[in-house]
Amino acid sequence: MPRGIPNKKRRSRKSNGEAEATATEPEVDEEGNPIVAGESESPPTLGEAVEIVRDTLSHFEDSDRKRVLKAAATLLKG
Repeated sequence: MPRGIPNKKRRSRKSNGEAEATATEPEVDEEGNPIVAGESESPPTLGEAVEIVRDTLSHFEDSDRKRVLKAAATLLKG
């Protein structure tokens, strides 16, 4: 007696031409390192990073902002 329904074969998804075009050679900088999307020329200084975080969290309410900061501090400690 059969014990259950046999697994169905999974159909592979066909990619469209647009996805294939972006999956080709990545862009590289002068040193040959791949360029990451959103990567700036030079990393921000500590003061600039603090201002970026402060500006980003400014739309949160105080209680939510405190929870986000507490979670970030916990991640940085671990």
